[in-house]
Amino acid sequence: MAANPLLNFDGFAKVNHLCEEKLPANWFGFRSDIDPGGVNIPITEAKNENYEKLSVGISLSSDSTGFYSSFLSPKKRNADADLITANGVLSYDAKAKVYKVASAEKIKSPDGPGNLVQLNDANCVVYAEGQMNLATNFGQFKMTTVGNVTNNTNNDSTQFDVLVGMDFMFNNDALKSMVELITGNPTLQPTADTRTTWVRGMKEILGIEKADKMISEFSLYGAPKRLPQELQQTLFLTDLKLYWDKEVQSFKSRGPIGVGFIGKETISRQLKGYFEIQRKRGSEVFNLYLESDNATWWYFNYSRGIMQVISSDNKFNDAINGMKPEKRVAESKGDTPPYEFMLSTDRKKAEFVKKFLGQ
Repeated sequence: MAANPLLNFDGFAKVNHLCEEKLPANWFGFRSDIDPGGVNIPITEAKNENYEKLSVGISLSSDSTGFYSSFLSPKKRNADADLITANGVLSYDAKAKVYKVASAEKIKSPDGPGNLVQLNDANCVVYAEGQMNLATNFGQFKMTTVGNVTNNTNNDSTQFDVLVGMDFMFNNDALKSMVELITGNPTLQPTADTRTTWVRGMKEILGIEKADKMISEFSLYGAPKRLPQELQQTLFLTDLKLYWDKEVQSFKSRGPIGVGFIGKETISRQLKGYFEIQRKRGSEVFNLYLESDNATWWYFNYSRGIMQVISSDNKFNDAINGMKPEKRVAESKGDTPPYEFMLSTDRKKAEFVKKFLGQ
């Protein structure tokens, strides 16, 4: 660890970390007394001596080749998309050799809601948690993402542990059939609904009071008495491990997928599945395949305002196929383009699975 965690001179300061080669440090202006025992200064809207805006977070390069971290340094390009950012107070944990940026409340109560970005000065790994932005161009298909991400600047790898809510216009009878088949399978493993990422994610979405109430009900009854409105989305995944695949420029899942909620129903089951968001310039494509057993599966594909779905379950497919076409369409809303959903094909599902598995 460097001798002094912060260099300061005449109203400017610089984080004196050991990761300068990978994360260039900048001088930034501030108005605050400095605690000689550590670092605890406000850095909201920090700028360097050239008046460039300094970022604290993890960003995706505009050519979608990969992620990089900033810690009180300018982004490589202004057009680079922010995955997660934080501001508020710069703090230093001398024992752990970790710099943290978050609100003062988050620094004081780490298990509470709010975004946090921290730099480990011992290994140059950046960790962030809170609300994230996995996709920016999905229109009336709304996606909520909370959880944590680790960017290892040594090997340029990025790993995610997240909860993802997906809210889109769909057929209720198809969802009901999906719920019945998943909850009716006794061989499926339960999700770990007390793990730290899940608990913090609930607090991020619901706030502390509502989250504590729901967590208590999960502990007592295995499910909430009534699912909070914020979680009543079309599909809500509560255990999703992702990584960034540079070759195909995509978020891709690894391991089983925890399905927490479908509509108003609590599911809390782990399913075999594959999740992908491909982010190429000017185009974002979403794919999700879920399988409750070898003969029962569902596939969702979204791109450019069209959701295509298909299942091994005839009741699911018939519910969608039996709808009048105009009932499957949502007109444009202001600057938001129109949306529609329709039945896909077995071939499209098979091609995605084959490609995902690299076969």
